[in-house]
Amino acid sequence: MAVSAGHHHLPSYPTTFIGRERDAADLMARLETSRLVTLVGMPGCGKTRLAVEVARRAPGYDDGVWWCDLAGTSDPAHVPHTVAAALHVPEESGRPVDDSLADALVDRQALLVLDNCEHQIAACGALAQTLLDRCLHLTILATSLQPLGLPQENTWPVPPLLLPATEDSAVRETESVRLFADRARRVDPSFELTPANAFAVAAVCRRLDGLPLAIELAAARMRLLTVEQILQRLDDALGLLTRSAFDGSPRHRTLRATLDWTYRLLTEPEQALFRHLPCSPGPSLSRWSRASATVPRTLRRLPSIGFSGLVDKSLVLRQPSDGAEGRYRLPEVIRQYARSLLEDSGEAAEVRTRHLTWMLGLAEQSGAGWVGPDRAAWLNRLDLDHDDVRAALRWARTSRQVTTALRLAKAAWRYWFTRGHWSEGRAWSEELLAVDAELGYQAPPVLRADMLCRAGTFAFRHHDFPAATRHLEDGLALYRTASPSGIPDVLNVLAKIARLEGNRSRAVRLYEEALATSRAHNDRWIVGVTLVNLAECLREQGEYRRAAQCLDELAAIGDTADLAAHAAAQTGALAAATGDCERSRDLLEDAVRQFRQLGDQDTLADVLEELGRLGVYHKSWDLAELALRESLQVAEAVGSSYRAAYATIGLAHVALARNELDQAERLYRQSLQRSLALGDSLGAGKAPRYRSPRAGTRQRGGGRQPVARCTGLPARRRQATRRDPGHGGPGVCSFRTGGDAPRRSPHGDCVGLAPRERRTQAASQPGALPQGDRAHPQCAGGGGLSEAGNESRTRSLDARARRNRRGNAGRPNDAGSAAA
Repeated sequence: MAVSAGHHHLPSYPTTFIGRERDAADLMARLETSRLVTLVGMPGCGKTRLAVEVARRAPGYDDGVWWCDLAGTSDPAHVPHTVAAALHVPEESGRPVDDSLADALVDRQALLVLDNCEHQIAACGALAQTLLDRCLHLTILATSLQPLGLPQENTWPVPPLLLPATEDSAVRETESVRLFADRARRVDPSFELTPANAFAVAAVCRRLDGLPLAIELAAARMRLLTVEQILQRLDDALGLLTRSAFDGSPRHRTLRATLDWTYRLLTEPEQALFRHLPCSPGPSLSRWSRASATVPRTLRRLPSIGFSGLVDKSLVLRQPSDGAEGRYRLPEVIRQYARSLLEDSGEAAEVRTRHLTWMLGLAEQSGAGWVGPDRAAWLNRLDLDHDDVRAALRWARTSRQVTTALRLAKAAWRYWFTRGHWSEGRAWSEELLAVDAELGYQAPPVLRADMLCRAGTFAFRHHDFPAATRHLEDGLALYRTASPSGIPDVLNVLAKIARLEGNRSRAVRLYEEALATSRAHNDRWIVGVTLVNLAECLREQGEYRRAAQCLDELAAIGDTADLAAHAAAQTGALAAATGDCERSRDLLEDAVRQFRQLGDQDTLADVLEELGRLGVYHKSWDLAELALRESLQVAEAVGSSYRAAYATIGLAHVALARNELDQAERLYRQSLQRSLALGDSLGAGKAPRYRSPRAGTRQRGGGRQPVARCTGLPARRRQATRRDPGHGGPGVCSFRTGGDAPRRSPHGDCVGLAPRERRTQAASQPGALPQGDRAHPQCAGGGGLSEAGNESRTRSLDARARRNRRGNAGRPNDAGSAAA
């Protein structure tokens, strides 16, 4: 019996079709070239509605468009019968229904739509294959959570609706926002999308991941709630998103009902895996979520286990990724559903402990690879898994597994440090130390010493020297009795504090003790780190020969990428100090490249600032501005207020040199504000004084009152210019708040100025290099120095520095005069 032509049994909807115009056009084009197209996507993404619209618009099917909903077909043997009933093809006694269907469609130019195939994949695939083989003019459009798996199948993933990127005028034109507004007007005709509520509507759509069903269910609540109230209640989306007024399907009346339907289609191991996914808290799932360790051992022997099953059934979405490893995402409403299943199962504590154990192993593995060539890869890996580390730490704290928590925080500290998560690292370190103390010091002494050292390092990065010193000295006491190998770490940070507080002789002693201890324990990496720090300190004191010796030894050790990068940066800084500006630029640019590859954002900001200041002295204003702007951007991204303050000062110098006085004043004031927010010793005295920008002339003398008003400090008081921790290199411009003209310190010493620097003459023009012992005059003219002259030049400069120290002995210096 032949089927009749026409559009038969296409579902009708009381609402308009919103958006997806490009999707519909793309699908109609695919139907012209492929005889089997399957729409796949997560529950509630709008597969059925899109299929109806495409079927309604599709041209060229002279013998009809037929719709068959398979949602209610529970027995795979009944799939052909359900399709035959939809096409009004009667069964024939003693003949398979497949044959009757094929005969009815054999000569027909028709489109058959098979909706909701996911629970009968095998049966639907077999029937589709039979009909396509025997009915050469038939086209099939299917919807399913997963593909049918046929060779000729053209799979078309149905994406969520487009989301608003920003809260601007384009928000109201975004598909998801248009859908919400249309459905909201159906329950509240007075609703209008306005600038006042657009932010909340956009936020609702983003929280719901552009899922059409969820957006419609949320809009249905506009009868009783405001948009802002809906947004606040989305933490319980499953309880909120019920009773849709727009769809008569029982399966779509609540979001939970839709997800329950999908969950029942999973195998038992897939259900267990799905329940455990919320332990990976971020929108992007970690590798743990895809591991068999997620599933209880009792289920690992069962068939059909695998993360791929959840991807195939569209519960987990694959994301575009540049890396070799795929990335996956769990939409928020599905995460909430899985979390509710986990809490109801009674497995939550066991699963979270397994997750904690997994993340501890991963973090400790990353720590072991940190000093090798895979450092950048581990950084990128931990970027993806950072939310998992946080969740594991929270569970360890809640469950009072303090030793495990301290181990995990210790393993994660280098990642926190390198990525600039200093506040987070300090908070976790101090909180877990407090929990350990509360529990009677359960953690081993060495582990506690490790965390005291980490807490002190993070406090140091925040310029909280009292807290840093307290943590570090407590850790040092434990190390001296329990594990001497940890002593150099503590000594390095204590030395940096001493250097920043102006006690360079103590800093050198501490560095030398750290060097001796690390050599005794044959710790090459700590030896290298200590040499970097010691070379910087010696260079700031003008002891270039000893600094060069440290860098020579570092070059011999440099068996890791990060040490090689630090060696390039420090050697470049030393080259600038000895006048070889061309070599300095080459080395600093090489260091920038290396730190980019390593992903060390904090040090990258520092070296970019060094390069920018070299550009200032070289009068290469474009180079200076480019490097300093990037330094500022990176510093702000990692939260380094110190780096940002220094980069801002450098940009102000560039603006001043270009006679952009308004811009220079704005930047100097901005740098003052940053500096004073951190403490007046950082850089409050570095901004030059000049008259109103509109006067067009810099003031070389006086100008005390504007600075005094900005800083709240006496105009004659010279500000100590503390450097950002670990900072060194070619000079930052140093200024006093007295009436003197600007003076430059080619090394930008962090506290105070050496006698030879205090005698440096004021620059005659913006950006001009001062004459003096600490910077070679050829840098100002852009000329580099030959390699052959470097050694003799270094000897000459060292000798001159010694003469200056002898000549200044017993004489009051500028700092002493200012203090008096």
